Amino acid sequence: MSVLYPKQPSSQRTKPNFLLTHKTPITRIRKTVGSYISGVWVDGVAEEVTIQANVQPTKGSELMALPESDRSRDIIKIYTTEEILGVQEGDGKTSPDLIIWQGSTYEVKLVYVQRMGVLDHTKALAARIPISAEEFTSE
Repeated sequence: MSVLYPKQPSSQRTKPNFLLTHKTPITRIRKTVGSYISGVWVDGVAEEVTIQANVQPTKGSELMALPESDRSRDIIKIYTTEEILGVQEGDGKTSPDLIIWQGSTYEVKLVYVQRMGVLDHTKALAARIPISAEEFTSE
């Protein structure tokens, strides 16, 4: 039995529609690069954007690509056609994207960009940021 997919113009064939796996809206927070203004460091501004993505649990074998300190944390795998920025070694200017999914905040650790001309997408692994006790204390 064959599965029929809606016909797409050739310009749209390079972006997967996630027809079989579905997609969900998630919030991506990207911080712009900070700079010195009159000799004083000013942090960048955080920009929130809702993107469409497919979020899945991470396999144990995929955890081996992460630093050992992150392997015990809650890790999600994200597939999307949007750009996602991860941790950049040696680059103190760029912050990794933050992802808000199901009420928790995740920091993008690894990004795999697949640009082959057919079904271009980005796969990312993100670790949940631990909730501190200070967030629960009352004033």
